[in-house]
Amino acid sequence: MDRSRWFAAAMTAALLLAGCSRSTAADDSSAVVFDFQGDVQQREEWDGGAVVVVPPPADADPDVDVDLAMRTCVTGKSVCGASSGLVVRIGVATTHGAGTYSSTESIPLMKDRLVYEVISPGFNCLPAGAAQDDGPYTCSSVAWIDAATGDNIYGLSGPGIGPTH
Repeated sequence: MDRSRWFAAAMTAALLLAGCSRSTAADDSSAVVFDFQGDVQQREEWDGGAVVVVPPPADADPDVDVDLAMRTCVTGKSVCGASSGLVVRIGVATTHGAGTYSSTESIPLMKDRLVYEVISPGFNCLPAGAAQDDGPYTCSSVAWIDAATGDNIYGLSGPGIGPTH
């Protein structure tokens, strides 16, 4: 595993563990300030193409509204690196680098799944195991929340996280 993937995996694990220790009430979605920007407008590739997000079909109809989906961030069940300034869009996501693998098949975590894409732009962070004089760095995170259930599916976090088009 190359250093950038290791770092992203370590940051994701650290944020998930930190998030699990929060005790914000589940019905307090108003505590998260977010900018819902509607549909993803063009194809995005995250983490070198490990996650691909495309615009949703015109008739896409999420079962869970954006406010309910954002509770996933409030309750610490997702990789949301900031409590404000979140950007939220809806798109269709497929993972190419994460899932269940066997000798005969690969089952991705997301395959043409309607999701809320929650982006936390720029927050201070330190790489896992880094000395204080090695940072802080400016990190970003992205989480994909199932638009059918409101559950977190996958996330990435670290410096240099962002989509390519």
